[in-house]
Amino acid sequence: MSESQAAASARPDAGASAPNPLAAILVTGVASSARGHAIDNLIKYKPDAQRWIVIASGLVARHASSETPPAGIEFAWLPPACLCCTGLLPFKVGLTRLLRRLSDWAPTLLLIDAGTESHATSVRAQLLKPDFARLLRLETTIAAIDARTIGSAPVALRQALGSLCSAADLVVCDASVAGDWRDTCARFCTEFGIAAPLLDAADPTCAVHLGLTAGSAGA
Repeated sequence: MSESQAAASARPDAGASAPNPLAAILVTGVASSARGHAIDNLIKYKPDAQRWIVIASGLVARHASSETPPAGIEFAWLPPACLCCTGLLPFKVGLTRLLRRLSDWAPTLLLIDAGTESHATSVRAQLLKPDFARLLRLETTIAAIDARTIGSAPVALRQALGSLCSAADLVVCDASVAGDWRDTCARFCTEFGIAAPLLDAADPTCAVHLGLTAGSAGA
């Protein structure tokens, strides 16, 4: 299939009619462990009545590696590639086909792992463009950080993570790995002027902040 043919097949009006835009959450972060922890905890607090599609880049989520996924969860895999450039077309084609295949399943939320290889701020901009507006409705961007590494990370890595957090609506951290996680992460957020709320990824308040209460997703 040529690139132009692939692009045409990715358009919602190619073939079957497109579903209504699906509410979406984008999870960014330099460390796959931090993104996986954030995704695991969002899944933990998923209301029973909701159906989620989790698009992961690699095995970032503990649940994703199990033979039996949690009820109401459909996992889809992406090859390691930047979603804002080389991986954009395969992502768009795959997402279109996935939403059509699962239209009768009536998913309520799309959870997207941006992947380590992605320029997450550019991915967010791409997902907000009209090309994607008929497929998904990006509601929240989460930046996941690891308190164990941000203090000793190289300057370039800290700056990259700072950019991700500055573009996010919510910053989450794995509180189980560092006793002083809040102080460590708060200093990091202050250093880069990050205004987004900082929460423990495992705190139920995180799900409430995102509106993931019964019947809220996709409303």
